[in-house]
Amino acid sequence: MKITKLLFISFLLLFIQGACIEINEVVQMKEDGSALLNLSIFVPDIPDKKGSTTSVKSKKPENIAKSLGQVTVPGIKFLGEQEKKINGLNQVSLNFEFTSLKDIAKLYKAIDEEAKNDAQKKDEKPQVAFDSIFSKSPYEIKKDSSGNILISREFKPDPQSLKQKPKTPNKDMEAGLNDEMGEVFLNMIYITYEFFSPTDIISSNAQQQFGRNLRWKTSLGYLMKNPLKLEVKIKSSPELEKLLK
Repeated sequence: MKITKLLFISFLLLFIQGACIEINEVVQMKEDGSALLNLSIFVPDIPDKKGSTTSVKSKKPENIAKSLGQVTVPGIKFLGEQEKKINGLNQVSLNFEFTSLKDIAKLYKAIDEEAKNDAQKKDEKPQVAFDSIFSKSPYEIKKDSSGNILISREFKPDPQSLKQKPKTPNKDMEAGLNDEMGEVFLNMIYITYEFFSPTDIISSNAQQQFGRNLRWKTSLGYLMKNPLKLEVKIKSSPELEKLLK
C-alpha cells in the first residue's frame, strides 16, 4: 500500500475511534554528509464490513515496501520495511540511506510522483500527501563565521492551500463545515522530527534535546498554514569541512 493511500484511508477513522495518525521522521547524519532515515507511520486499525479490525497491510494487497522499492532516485537506497502493532496502532517503518543529507526532500517528491503515476494508469485522482510541503523542504548545510556547521530545514505552507475557494451562497454552510472538518483532520496528524548529530551540538531551536538527539513536534495542520524552521549548530570536523568545499 502506498503511503499516500495509507494516510487517506486513516482519515476516516479519526472521529470514530478518537485516534490520531503519527508520523515520525528520524534522521541520523554521518560525518561524511550521508544520512540514514527511518520514516515511521502509526495508524489505527481499519474495521472491515463485519465490524472486526484488520491491519492496514492486510486490508490491501499492495505493500509499502514493494511500492517504494520500485521508486528509483539517485542517491537514495531503500533498505527495507517493518510492520508491527504498538498500543493498538499499526506501525509501518521504512528505512532509507542517503548519499547526502540534502537529498531527503527528494524522497517525498518521489513518493508523490509514484502516486501520481499510479493514479494516472488507473484514471484516478492522485492522493498526494507530501509534495506541497515536504519535497520543497531540503536540508541546508553551511559554515558560520566561527567555523561551526549550521544545519537547517525550512517548511513553508503551499500558497495554493492558503487560497480561499469561491463559494456559492447556497453552499456556504456546507463548505464551511467541510473546511472545519478538514482542519480537524490535519491537526490530528502529529509529526515528530528527530535529528541525530554526528558531532556535539552547540545550539538549536529544538523542543527537546537528549545528548546529540534533537526533536521537534508539530502537526500537519500547523504546517499547512504556518512556516517552521528546524535549526541546529554543531561542532565542525575535518569530514564535515569537506562537505562545504
